[in-house]
Amino acid sequence: MCGLVGRLPPEEEYGNVEYKTRLTNLSDSRVKHLITQMKWRLEEGNGKAIYEIGVADDGAITGLDDLEMENSLETLRIMAKELHVKMSIINERQVEGGKRMAEILIEKEEYEDDFQEIRVAILGSAEAGKSTLCGVLSQGELDDGKGKARVNVFRYLHEFKTGRTSSICQTSLRFDGNGKILGKCNSNHLIDSTCAKIVTLIDLAGDKKYLKTTIYGISGYRPNVCCVVISGKGPPGMMTKEHLGFVIALNIPFFVVITKIDSVKDDHLSKVMISINSLLKIVSGDRKAIYITNEDSTEEYATSLCMGKKIIPIICLSSVSGKNLNILKRFLGHLKNDNIKKIRNVNIKKREVDPLFYVEDAFEVTGVGIVICGSLNQGMLAEGDSVCIGPTSKDGSFLKATIKSIHKNKHQPITKIFAGETASIAVNIEKHLHSLYIPKRLLIQKGMILAGMSNNGILKPCRQFVARFFLLSHYSRGIVFVGFQGTMYIGSVCQTVTIINIEGEEKSLKTGRWYNVKFEFYSTPQCIQVGDPIIFREGKTKGMGEISKIICS
Repeated sequence: MCGLVGRLPPEEEYGNVEYKTRLTNLSDSRVKHLITQMKWRLEEGNGKAIYEIGVADDGAITGLDDLEMENSLETLRIMAKELHVKMSIINERQVEGGKRMAEILIEKEEYEDDFQEIRVAILGSAEAGKSTLCGVLSQGELDDGKGKARVNVFRYLHEFKTGRTSSICQTSLRFDGNGKILGKCNSNHLIDSTCAKIVTLIDLAGDKKYLKTTIYGISGYRPNVCCVVISGKGPPGMMTKEHLGFVIALNIPFFVVITKIDSVKDDHLSKVMISINSLLKIVSGDRKAIYITNEDSTEEYATSLCMGKKIIPIICLSSVSGKNLNILKRFLGHLKNDNIKKIRNVNIKKREVDPLFYVEDAFEVTGVGIVICGSLNQGMLAEGDSVCIGPTSKDGSFLKATIKSIHKNKHQPITKIFAGETASIAVNIEKHLHSLYIPKRLLIQKGMILAGMSNNGILKPCRQFVARFFLLSHYSRGIVFVGFQGTMYIGSVCQTVTIINIEGEEKSLKTGRWYNVKFEFYSTPQCIQVGDPIIFREGKTKGMGEISKIICS
């Protein structure tokens, strides 16, 4: 090392560079303050910060002797460990008087490729205790029986006033590699070296008047598993049956949670459980209901459920007393998504699989621009990637854009995402004819896709498609015929469609039968795929099925 005499530019208030003369003999309160400061510097540098040790705030290089340097570095290690970030010495120099200065890199660790994110949709009738359960799980505090826990989940004032969810609310739980919950998830740093899995709870409305929003949550947010919450106070209601029907139509594995067992007697709870068993036999066919009564069996049944075995795990618990709450936590911690591992085994570094990101929401952030929220179905996306977003108009055109930044949990900056993960992506949209007349925030809508520029068969919007279709129910009077319109849910796509043809001699649809039906999007073409499950609804008319053919003009 060569000698060095001089100074650096004065420390800047903003940015990711921090000067420290020394970090020795510090009180606990001072260390806590420095940890907060390090966290802020990391955020300023999108996950990276530089510490210059032995340098004063004005840039003067003072240096430290060997003991002071070792003690200062040990303090930095303690701070880095607290934030679960990496620390490495990138430069060390001798200065005047035989002293030393050091340049330290602090950076957030990229999570491993086998990191998993599981999405669990929380369904059930109003008053079943869905939001309360989400609040208790995410905050780690029991409910007071008066709705204290659910206020942490609500988004709107009227939800606080009525105690009922009307929107799609999400909260996340962190788990280690053994399926053990890691505590609250309300910090900006969601993923670290201890976190092997994130379970995102998607709290959906149970009130009938918000059914359209709930259906979109089940379909558009693509949950890996559904949790049907039923109150122990009474038998399952009509909305519970509706929700179960949609879950089965989309072929999503599900389990049942019976809540409020602290407020009912055992004989009443037994009657409720009998009615639940009867309902499950009717709607789920040959699936076997299994009551989980201890933590030891949670891994077995969670794994079996995710592997597609025909079981329905059932957990009885209380959000007030906390009884059996640990069973649910362990069960959630053992949920898996093995399909994602198969997708990631493809050589992602060579980009052999084109990225396909489903847009679930889009908004504009001051100072950032357009932010798109959604899930990555295949491939990988990274900062700086050139992408296409659309279709944006009736002609099926796409916008060209560049990824500016990627965030998990809307706060934590990351550099890339893999298939099966959700993220918020800030994009820079290139100039487009539409942007001359329409605000950019209105150009991007739910149901669109974000894909790579190579366009290997992904970017083919269609206006018409054929589906193998089963009519579940209809008005007692009336006919579903060619020209009939309703709302079609295909993943994150939610649009009015028109029936334009029914194959065969039939000129109308009857309940309880399968048909090959050709549909046409009423507004704009969409990017959909063969095999995508569909839900069709218009008032009391409901149907389900699967896309069998795409018709591209």
